[in-house]
Amino acid sequence: MRYRKPLLALIICLGLTSLAGCNGCDGVGTKTFSITGRVTTAGLGHPVTAHPVTGAAVSVGQVAATTNSAGAFELHGLTTTDSQVTITVTKKDYAPATATVAVFNNATIVQDFYLVSAPAGTGIVSVDGRVEFMASELYGRVAAASHDAWTDPVALGEPDSVLVELESDLTAANVDALLRDVGSSAYEIRQIINRAIVKVPQGRSLDEFMDEIKRSPMVRSVEPNGLVAAARVPNDPSYSQQAYWYGAMNLPASWETITGRADITIAVVDTGLRYNHPDIGNLVPGWDFVDGDSDPWDPGKPGQSISSHGTHVAGTIGALTNNSIGVAGINWNARIMSVRVLDTTGRGSWADISSGIRWAANAGADVINLSLGGYEGSSVLQEAVSYAARRGAIIVAASGNDGISSVMYPAAYPEVIAVGAAAKPNSVADFSNGGTSLDLIAPGVSVYSTNYSASTGHGYAYAQGTSMASPHVAGLVGLMLANGVPSSQVREVLRETAIRPQDMLGWDTWFGYGFVNAYAAVTNARLTRAALVATNDQFDAISSVVYPGSNRQFSMTRLPQAAALYVFGWIDVNNSRSLDDGDYTGYAQLSTLGKTQVPAFITLNIHSEWSPSIQETINKGLGAIGVR
Repeated sequence: MRYRKPLLALIICLGLTSLAGCNGCDGVGTKTFSITGRVTTAGLGHPVTAHPVTGAAVSVGQVAATTNSAGAFELHGLTTTDSQVTITVTKKDYAPATATVAVFNNATIVQDFYLVSAPAGTGIVSVDGRVEFMASELYGRVAAASHDAWTDPVALGEPDSVLVELESDLTAANVDALLRDVGSSAYEIRQIINRAIVKVPQGRSLDEFMDEIKRSPMVRSVEPNGLVAAARVPNDPSYSQQAYWYGAMNLPASWETITGRADITIAVVDTGLRYNHPDIGNLVPGWDFVDGDSDPWDPGKPGQSISSHGTHVAGTIGALTNNSIGVAGINWNARIMSVRVLDTTGRGSWADISSGIRWAANAGADVINLSLGGYEGSSVLQEAVSYAARRGAIIVAASGNDGISSVMYPAAYPEVIAVGAAAKPNSVADFSNGGTSLDLIAPGVSVYSTNYSASTGHGYAYAQGTSMASPHVAGLVGLMLANGVPSSQVREVLRETAIRPQDMLGWDTWFGYGFVNAYAAVTNARLTRAALVATNDQFDAISSVVYPGSNRQFSMTRLPQAAALYVFGWIDVNNSRSLDDGDYTGYAQLSTLGKTQVPAFITLNIHSEWSPSIQETINKGLGAIGVR
């Protein structure tokens, strides 16, 4: 027999003694028994292993054992004439733990322990740390039938597990007994929701398996472990070619907040546009300064990898999205204004480019994208940029493709958001220009978007360059404006929400302020809003709430020495004062034993992107400051 509720067993035994003089329950006779269990830390449930010196010592009387690498122990061949025994657990740097259990002859008693770190001193440790955003490279990569999969789990396929609520206590013994009857063995106990997550056996349908479980008298309820999409995912068939970069930008989470507004206009000052492309729409009238007419048609140059530079750029910004065709644009609803200033070779003059910038500003462009540039500035060009900025347009431009520390014009002008090219979220493309004017980097390698060629017609192509990086930011700026971020704060928000590598303390010549973070930018979730608190391993607050400075650094003082302390971080993205799936969260585990100063590095991720076990830990930790 296996007993997980020794206190209940003791009460029953004492009751029988008073009624019938139960021989053997009052200590008469020798009983032989075993005790097994697991020793973990109270905070995160990590096993107390053999590191750094030995595991936890578990003893009953003179018999002792040490936990293994999984925190498990076994004591066999124990004997006693008493009706109960006391188990003691000790471990260096942790408070001792004891449990008194009822004993029955030939029984195996299962008893788990949770150790709490023992402070070696109080009020003597300072924690100096830094907070950063995490690049979620897998975010939104699993495409569903449509973005409606957020509320329609059927679109994601049939769940492969069920949630089972028992009539009795949720223990491993009870779940094992149930599953022996239904032919399954794979399960996880999730105490926080009082359910067992049971895997549907291979070859069995979900409905059939649920019906069989329902017939068991041990079961109170059973339901599918329904699936949801992590974020709004469009149904464009080529989205899979874009999902890596869009996921790294946290863009699908942005689409849960806003997909754009039709009253926002983004001008593409470029080679013109193949505006009859089936994946291009939402257009407003433009102008052609190369031919001097109102038709900004791009004749294209077949044979080049990108036959229509302007069409590729426009597709990244605002290709028709969730239309079951081609690719997805950054901004689903903004209007695209094409202004042709470059010929089919991709060349143009400062006169035409300056004219195009002024024309777009006068025509009401909210954002102007300039995937072009040169190394010599021009007073005419600077006047045009300043004019457009005074008219309220936000100007975004490519930094250049020569791998040198000199940003091209017009990106180098102070009114312009200068964008370099990322090879990965944490690395810069070797061709991308850096320099003192650089603001941030965005996807610039293997960027898939709309294109034109004589042989394939209106197709799609991969391209690389800072020309491809700039429209990612331009489209995002349109989302920011649509969600109420003031135009005067757009550049500041982009900088303060950018994702930085762990070793990058501030602005960098090649990274600027970091890799673009769409969700944080759209929701204005700056790291200065991150609430930070330290807790012990019982999740009791041991510090006041502190907030990072603009340098993303923070300090906590007078913390105790302990084997395990935790610092939790939270950005309440929607100001709901409760923990939501879309909030940014994270934590760091620290040891402060024998130290007076400890560094800490915390990465914040979208809460729903953490694993369920980490989410549960964060939920407990943030409970220390009253977060629901």
